[in-house]
Amino acid sequence: MKAIDDLDRRSAWAFHPWFFVIVALIVGISLGLLRWRTGLPVSTSATLATFGAFMACCGVITIGRPMIRAGGYRAWFEKSRIIDEGHIVPTPEEIEEAKQGEKDAAALQITGPALVIVGTMLNGLSGFF
Repeated sequence: MKAIDDLDRRSAWAFHPWFFVIVALIVGISLGLLRWRTGLPVSTSATLATFGAFMACCGVITIGRPMIRAGGYRAWFEKSRIIDEGHIVPTPEEIEEAKQGEKDAAALQITGPALVIVGTMLNGLSGFF
């Protein structure tokens, strides 16, 4: 259990749920600007497919945020089995854990699936151009 505790302390911080949305947009804009600067058509099926695949991969990583934050699957599983009623006056650690739990929920239920869906649609639509 010491190894799990070490991993848990080391990875208590995780990326913000919207981090990969911003990364995907930056990559997409950079890809378009690079193609425009070199004189190639900005929107081609290969460019759209690459951007869609990258976006879908970012969504999968975002969905895994709770597990990444816990320090891996085993640490996440052990952490999910602990029932802690907390203190009457919440400690700073409990407050931070509640905030991170809300971010985990947003990443798992909103941001990650949205990135996967949009990325898959862009990748699929690339065949029509």
